[in-house]
Amino acid sequence: MNFDERDLKKRFEELRAEDAGRIPSFRVVPRPRRLAPGRLVARRLVAAAAVCGLLATLAAVIALRPRRNAFSEADRAAVRSIAAWSPPTGFLLDTPGRQILTTTPVIPDVDRALESAKGASR
Repeated sequence: MNFDERDLKKRFEELRAEDAGRIPSFRVVPRPRRLAPGRLVARRLVAAAAVCGLLATLAAVIALRPRRNAFSEADRAAVRSIAAWSPPTGFLLDTPGRQILTTTPVIPDVDRALESAKGASR
């Protein structure tokens, strides 16, 4: 190692020391203490029982709610009146050239067109 390398090494060490002074300390937060295995199992059982109770309550509410399957005559009359309604400005939707917008154009087969063109030129 010659003089230039030692000088360069010394300068890098000074830069590292300077940078180390600017870096904030990153403290590691200690882990929470662990529960004894017996208490952990008991907490899990309580949580599982609570979830099962919640699911049973939800199932009972869904199963016991009143259901209305039949429509009344008033409901049927409302549906008929809505179905029979037509807008007073419906004629404005019939625009000139509407049939062009509702049809699909026919795309010719390119191979057949080329064959017929070759046949015609012979």
